[in-house]
Amino acid sequence: MAGQTEIIAILSSGVSFRRLMYPYFLGAAIIAIITFLLGSMLIPIANRTRIEFENTYVKSRKETGLSDMHMQIEPGVFVYMGRYYSFRESGDRFNIEKFEDKKLISRLYAKTITYDSINGNWKLKNYTHWKFDKDGIRHVIDKGEVIDSVINIVPSDFKNERKSYEMLTSVELVEHIDELKRRNIGNTEEFEIEYYKRNATPFAAFILTLIGVSLASRKTRGGMGLHIGLGLVLSFIFILFLTLSTTFAVNGNMNAILAVWLPNIVFAIIGIILYNKAPK
Repeated sequence: MAGQTEIIAILSSGVSFRRLMYPYFLGAAIIAIITFLLGSMLIPIANRTRIEFENTYVKSRKETGLSDMHMQIEPGVFVYMGRYYSFRESGDRFNIEKFEDKKLISRLYAKTITYDSINGNWKLKNYTHWKFDKDGIRHVIDKGEVIDSVINIVPSDFKNERKSYEMLTSVELVEHIDELKRRNIGNTEEFEIEYYKRNATPFAAFILTLIGVSLASRKTRGGMGLHIGLGLVLSFIFILFLTLSTTFAVNGNMNAILAVWLPNIVFAIIGIILYNKAPK
C-alpha cells in the first residue's frame, strides 16, 4: 500500500498515524471476536461430528482400556483398577479406599467389576469390605459374591481415548481440566495449552495488524510487494514460534501460559518498536 502512496498521502494530509490505525484496529477487533467464537465454541462442536465419523468409519479404532490405573474420585476417596476392558465395560482387581485425616479407614476390594448401563451402577463380584480401626487393624464387615454399588466413576474414565481437547468448548475444557486434576488422572498440559491458546490467539490479530500497518507506512524500494512478502514472513515466523513454544511446553518443562503468550509478547514488542519508528 505504501508503494501506491495511499498511507503516505493520508499522513501528509495531516491525519495522525494513531488516527489512521483506528479502522485497521476495528477490522482486527472483528477478526479477533470471530476467531475467539470459532475457537471457543463453534469449531469444537463441529469437531465432535468429524472425530466420531473418523473413529467409526475411517479408523475403525477399538478401545482396549487402561492398566494399573489410580484416580481420586472424591476428596479422600481413591480408586485403583488393575485392568479395564472397554468392549465389555468390566475390569478386574478393583479397589476403592477411603481416608480421613490421611488415615485409611475403609477399603473395598472386588475381583471383577462390571458397569450396569441400564441402572447406572457397578456390579462387584467376589468382593470384600474392610474397616480399619484407629490402630490400623482391619476388620471384615462384609463379604460376598455379588453386590450392586453406586460409585462416582463412569466407563469413559478407564478408556484410552479420553475426551479430545478438539471436541471441547472452552467452558468444557476448564471443567475437564478441573476434573482431571481432582481425580489425579491423565496429563492436563495439552488441555491447558489448548485453553490458553484459544484466549491468546485473538490478540495476534491486533499485534500483526500493528506490525503490518507500521511497515506499510514506510516508503521503501520494492513497494507493496516488499511489504506483502515481509508480512508473510513475519506471519510464518509467528506461527512457527507458537508451534515450537507449545511443543516445548508439552514435552519439556516450559510453563503452559508462558509458552502460549510468549509469541504474542515478543511480536508485540516488535510491533511497538515499528510503531514508534513509523512516520507520524
